Amino acid sequence: MIHLGDNYPHVADIDLFTPAPVHPETEPHVCDYRILIDQREQAPFRFTGLRQRESEGGGAVIVETDTTHLVTGDYTLGGLEDRIAIERKSKADLYGTLGRGRSRFERELVRMQTISSGDGGGFTAVVVEADWMDLLQVPPAFSRISPASIEGTILAFMQDFPGVQWVLASDRRHAEWCTWRLIDRFWRKHS
Repeated sequence: MIHLGDNYPHVADIDLFTPAPVHPETEPHVCDYRILIDQREQAPFRFTGLRQRESEGGGAVIVETDTTHLVTGDYTLGGLEDRIAIERKSKADLYGTLGRGRSRFERELVRMQTISSGDGGGFTAVVVEADWMDLLQVPPAFSRISPASIEGTILAFMQDFPGVQWVLASDRRHAEWCTWRLIDRFWRKHS
């Protein structure tokens, strides 16, 4: 839920990530693609409970998934593994990755940059299950890394790997929705 504050009296609080109302007469939309999930993903998105936007009919969306070994990223499209990769990070995982796992993560970013900068019009993103304020104001209790260091590292990675997009979502559900929308749009554009 986003509160726009007193500066916007004409706009009520809005929930941007609740799906559009279901229309009983609308058949569920079964996606024409399959999302592949890396087998090492410890808390995978299930892509359930998704709905089309109102402008798309507002119906339920059915997404088929498979778990497999992925070389790059945690999510991709079946048959397009060399053209799209999305890496998911929880807040705690991001802090750990940018600390003790930094060199492995940088190698991942190099592979992602290669995908997005290739001739095939690839796309890569890191989707984080926390927004900037949450990342910087409420670091994980176990972390010895300062929020300022996390911020500086992300900003540096944005410049060092310009083909890798960063999506800092408001929470896990929003991160799942963003991951699906990125994959869905890529499929529609490139299929």
